[in-house]
Amino acid sequence: MPSSAGRTKRPASEGTLEVAIDLPDGKPVTLVPLYDRENEVFLLQLREPKRRQMLGQLAHCSREVANDFFLWAGDLDDDGRPDYLISFVDDDGQVVLYLGGAADQGEYEIAGVAGVYESQPSDFECDGEGWLENR
Repeated sequence: MPSSAGRTKRPASEGTLEVAIDLPDGKPVTLVPLYDRENEVFLLQLREPKRRQMLGQLAHCSREVANDFFLWAGDLDDDGRPDYLISFVDDDGQVVLYLGGAADQGEYEIAGVAGVYESQPSDFECDGEGWLENR
């Protein structure tokens, strides 16, 4: 049975949009939005002690980041490695399931993509540069 028992979300550093998670094994994990000045986008980074992994782009359409991207952490597949459900949706975007067991073992990945849900835009369409009205 999937477990999230013992996982707690702890307060992030004041003034940031990071999400700090204490996993059942006591390992602290942090999800940190980072601003890429060159491309003018926000990226989400997963941090464990001594390892970091870029996950994806936040605020694709709205260009505004909130800390509601974190949906769940636990051990979905009972392999003893943390799994994460992350939302990159801001009226358009993906919800991505990352499994620790799906990480590329030859690299420094913390978790690999195991599933993706593509959301549909509600009343507008986003072209990545802003909103376009539906025609």
